[in-house]
Amino acid sequence: MRRLCAVVLLVASLLANSACNEEGVVRIRSVKFDGVTAVDQDELRSALATREESKVPLIGVRLPWTKSRNFFDRSRFDADLKRIEAFYADRGYPEARVASFDVKLNDKQDAVDVTLRINEGTPVRVTAVNFAGFDPAIPGDHLQTLTEQTRLGIGKPRERAAVLAVHELAVNELRDHGYPYAKVGTAETLSPDGHGATVTFTAEPGPLSHFGPIEIAGNNSISNGVIRRHLTIKPGDLYRRRK
Repeated sequence: MRRLCAVVLLVASLLANSACNEEGVVRIRSVKFDGVTAVDQDELRSALATREESKVPLIGVRLPWTKSRNFFDRSRFDADLKRIEAFYADRGYPEARVASFDVKLNDKQDAVDVTLRINEGTPVRVTAVNFAGFDPAIPGDHLQTLTEQTRLGIGKPRERAAVLAVHELAVNELRDHGYPYAKVGTAETLSPDGHGATVTFTAEPGPLSHFGPIEIAGNNSISNGVIRRHLTIKPGDLYRRRK
């Protein structure tokens, strides 16, 4: 019983100190967006440092070292305004701007509701996707699937993640067809009005290569012969990354 009382007193003391340390701190009660239609609001919200306060379960006790850090900080909020523009630019909306914002303080002056009004602007859409230097290193049907496997499509906003995904797929295709040192360059050409982009991937295949001698080391309980029988490659085979 004495131990239980001691624990209760300790928790009460910590909570009291925590309350004192949080005096004058303004919590973020909500973060809302107006004008956001082109991107996912949850993804945009998760990209920001200014976030709503976490909900603490009724059965739990929030100790000082586990307290929510979702307090309003003007410097972080100013940085978030730039993060929003970068977030949109990566998704093909370089003209997006925060038109205005409202930070409304509640009556107790200990919490705020944040509203951000976004002007998304006109997106940069993909007008063409070109592949140069891949023929004859990669079969034509393989090149066709590169754009089909990603979000990079004609008429869609130019998403930077989609461009990077096609780039990685193109490099892997080259390295899976005998070119282990292949590189791929990426370039974008904007239309005169700045709202269209031609994306060009240029291959630098490098030398066609084959598998050389296979060395096995570090095996103690299994013989080299057993390991070699399970390999799908042998010296002289065309190099393929997936193998």
